[in-house]
Amino acid sequence: MARKIGTIPETIAIITPNHTVTRNFFQASVRRWYRYSEKAYEETYEASPAFIARGASEKSIQTGIRWANNGLPSRAEHDIEIIPNEPFSGAQLVEIEERGNGGRAWKAIVHICQKPILVDIREDQLGEIIMRHGISPEGHISQTAQFIFGMNHTQMRLLVVGSNLHEKIASGATH
Repeated sequence: MARKIGTIPETIAIITPNHTVTRNFFQASVRRWYRYSEKAYEETYEASPAFIARGASEKSIQTGIRWANNGLPSRAEHDIEIIPNEPFSGAQLVEIEERGNGGRAWKAIVHICQKPILVDIREDQLGEIIMRHGISPEGHISQTAQFIFGMNHTQMRLLVVGSNLHEKIASGATH
């Protein structure tokens, strides 16, 4: 039986810890991998890390709440905002996080809810952004790039509208 590659939910839940992070753009730990201007390291950003879940899935929302409480007291405050999952623009790359087994996660600030949130952009989508839209030296992604959240198998991902993966998910492609 063929399985769908993914779906695009009608609503999303944005779960954030009730705190923000303030960091330098592209922190020093990443300098050995990527060369950016020294100015980029002097500026800071402030945003709330976010877990994006399907708005209609209580199980996914509970997973997001557990994620938001990680490392905080068990009764830690968190915010949940359920919004329509509609295309948006205006993202800025601010950081790259090294993960296990040589993996990397690009981080971007987006403004789709009450506060700026920090979300992952996977490298396949970053490639689509570079090839189709462009990124300024300060990390601002061209306003021509539209984004939407979509489920790819079991993971919620930020998708570039019109990218290969977005087109496959939106068309209901199977594998």
